[in-house]
Amino acid sequence: MMLALRRAVNPLRSHGCLFGASKFHISGNDNLEHVVVTSCGATQVVESSKSVLTSKRWYQSSFSSLGNRCLSSHAGARSDEEENNDNGVESDGELELCDNEMKEALGEATQNGADNLESEDAPKSKTVCTELFEVIRVTAVKAIPDALDMWAKEGKPLDRSMILQTMANLRKRRMSLKAKLFAEWLQANEGFSGEEEYAYAIDAISRSSRVGDAEKYMMKIPKAFKGQKVYDAMLFSLVSQLQTGKAEKLFEEMKDLGLISVIGCNQMLVLYKRDNAKKCNVLSFMENNDISPNLATYRILIDSKGKDIQGIEKLLEDMKAKGIEPDLSLQAVLAGRYISAGLNEMAEEIMKKIEVGDLNTNRIVCRTLLPLYAELGKSDDVDKIWKICEPNAWRDEHQAAILAMGKLGRIKEAEEIFNNMNENWKNNCFHTLLDVYLNNKLLGKAKNLAKDRDNGGHILPPWTMHALLKLYLETGEVEKADLILTRVTRLNVKPRYLTYFSVMEAYAKKGDIHNTEKIFHWIRRSGYFVRLPIYQCLVQAYINGKSPAYGLRERIKADNIIPNRDLGLQLNRVDAFRKSAEFID
Repeated sequence: MMLALRRAVNPLRSHGCLFGASKFHISGNDNLEHVVVTSCGATQVVESSKSVLTSKRWYQSSFSSLGNRCLSSHAGARSDEEENNDNGVESDGELELCDNEMKEALGEATQNGADNLESEDAPKSKTVCTELFEVIRVTAVKAIPDALDMWAKEGKPLDRSMILQTMANLRKRRMSLKAKLFAEWLQANEGFSGEEEYAYAIDAISRSSRVGDAEKYMMKIPKAFKGQKVYDAMLFSLVSQLQTGKAEKLFEEMKDLGLISVIGCNQMLVLYKRDNAKKCNVLSFMENNDISPNLATYRILIDSKGKDIQGIEKLLEDMKAKGIEPDLSLQAVLAGRYISAGLNEMAEEIMKKIEVGDLNTNRIVCRTLLPLYAELGKSDDVDKIWKICEPNAWRDEHQAAILAMGKLGRIKEAEEIFNNMNENWKNNCFHTLLDVYLNNKLLGKAKNLAKDRDNGGHILPPWTMHALLKLYLETGEVEKADLILTRVTRLNVKPRYLTYFSVMEAYAKKGDIHNTEKIFHWIRRSGYFVRLPIYQCLVQAYINGKSPAYGLRERIKADNIIPNRDLGLQLNRVDAFRKSAEFID
């Protein structure tokens, strides 16, 4: 069976729609700090917890819940993020593929109620555990320790199951800084009694701070508690930050300690998504060590197949032989792949399986089906599903409906859905409607929307800031995009990787070498891993600027990057010491 899996990985195919890649995030707000763009274009950071921060940074989570990942894809259409993915630039949603595995590793799968928090307005069970989570959720960051002190002073219960449940809920809502402070308070006052608490702490630290801080924390964990869950959490953090070298080193250490499981192997498969040789090595290791692939393994491999339908079918046959049934997430990925390949009938067959049952009681499938039906142009089915959701729609259902209406060209309905949302949701969904305008080439409406949010002094989290900068880049206003990026960078706010790359690419097209190098420097300074596409973009700036480049080969070598054929040809064009260089007199 493992041999069949390895064969299914090769050959490398072109990637179609990355249906699993998320276009937006529905994330809890730690009230840490936010980018605020004022009406004059100035940018500032609103900070609510200066005393507890070691640095003023935005660290965007790369993960969203299973349902959110499914609904935000555009099967059959290639977004700018997908185009970048073909060149090796990771999108925010790509690394979620093993996040559900991490939930299992942290024990969330066995905790009652952890999976009931699908959205902020989903019904909450009135347990003591939920009460503790609600206390943390509504409390400002700087007041978390005092609130927990009051909880303990009042003699309220705080057993281990409650602690783990609260940590799971905080992680699910992506309240990373609050989770970190909760873990710090627990360790200082109650102490940790199991490995899971340390694993949650590593996860929270890596999300709210630098991954290096999580590594330092791990070194201080007592050996008695440094088991597989802790190592899996650390590996997950390294993979999510694309720290390839460190992840490989940790994986080898886990091998030596005998702490390898299918969870760790799946994370390495995500890391090697575009390196078929290394993926085959991981699968061979699994086979030699009797590590059976699970549903997540197949989901990762299928997600990497793109439009290679034949390869996908082989993987599905292998799944069936092992008695593994596709879950909702994988069914959505498959439907997106079939739509992308023009196999609409096969996609509809899967969607019928997803839609089985009463949608009123199985609402999670609605946010998955809305964009799928929109991709197929089935306006009536979109209306049918939205009619079910509309009376008490969750925020992610609103976003799915906005995207679906936009895909169908029903801009007025998309605007109505947006306008009927409460103001807090509008702030988080601003970029969704902005994307609809941009995808439909309605630049005037997009500018008016951006101006409206701008004049209101609205808080802009990183993904919304990316949408705003994307608007300026679409209209050729690179300098205005740079102005915002410059100010937030000076304030140590961390934009998304793709935000940096988009601005860098715009400068490279103009042949602006100085500003392209400036963005390159910011990418490295922000802790992002410099990959091959970044250097390709940098060299292109020299080509378009008609200037020879000195020392670029040495810089590439120092970053342990092996140039491919395209980059090699680019370097030859700007090499000042080659007679074949374009810019030699």
